[in-house]
Amino acid sequence: MKATVETMESESLIDRSAWSVFSDLVKVRLTSLVLLTTLAGFYLATTEGMQFVLLLHTMVGTALLACGSSVLNQYLERHHDSLMPRTESRPLPAGLMHPERALWFGILLSITGCFYTWFLVNLLTCILGTLTL
Repeated sequence: MKATVETMESESLIDRSAWSVFSDLVKVRLTSLVLLTTLAGFYLATTEGMQFVLLLHTMVGTALLACGSSVLNQYLERHHDSLMPRTESRPLPAGLMHPERALWFGILLSITGCFYTWFLVNLLTCILGTLTL
């Protein structure tokens, strides 16, 4: 019984740690600010009633692109980040995730966000979002 509890606790710690690493990679707080400005821009650009389904798709696509951009940025800056005390504890310089895994994760998020906005929002949003990568 004791071994089962210890195993469950260690698995829980591993899961939380993995979620924490991914959360740090995608920069949740920065992404939420990007989504706030996206919401404001969507609202200001609306001439008729709010199109809530389009807003939802715009927010999801923008979140995917912003998260992908953050991960790719951290991948590219990992060597510089390891030299600065302020950034040395980020997941890649700290060795919490293999750089190649982060690269593929960033590429996956970015490509998914690009196609998501292209098919469910519009081509212009896809192009503008992709240019921010």
